[in-house]
Amino acid sequence: KMTGDVADFGCGYGYLSRALLQKSAVKSLSAIDADKRALEMCRVNVPQAKIVHADLTAAQDLGTFDAIIMNPPFHAGKSGDTDIGLAFIKTAQTHLKKGGALYMVANVHLPYEKALSGLFSRSEKIKETSGFKVFKAVK
Repeated sequence: KMTGDVADFGCGYGYLSRALLQKSAVKSLSAIDADKRALEMCRVNVPQAKIVHADLTAAQDLGTFDAIIMNPPFHAGKSGDTDIGLAFIKTAQTHLKKGGALYMVANVHLPYEKALSGLFSRSEKIKETSGFKVFKAVK
C-alpha cells in the first residue's frame, strides 16, 4: 500500500503502474520511460498517470517522489547490460524524498544488492521466486 507521489521508472506499457493503482491510493503517479511507443500504450492502459518521456540513465529534473517502483531493463537489444539497471537505481535514489522507498523487481541473476546497499540507508530483499526477486530500499 503506497501513498503520496509515486513514479514508475521504465513503465513500459504500464503493467506495474496499473497494478499499483488497483491496490493503493496514491496522490499522483508519474509513468516514465524513454520509449515513446510504450508510453502511448501506457497512456491507454493507465489514463490516471502523468506520462513522462525521459531517459532514466541520464541526469535530469523529474521532481521528487515518496516512492518509486521499477523493473529496470537489463539489456540493449540482445546483449545483457546491468549498467542500465544500475543507472536506473542511481537515478531513483536522486529522485526520492528523504525516507522515500524504491521497490524494484529484478531477475534473480542480476547483482543489484551491492548498489542498493551502497546508495540507500537500508535495503532488503522482500521476496524471491525461481525467476525474480523484489527489493525495497529506503533513502
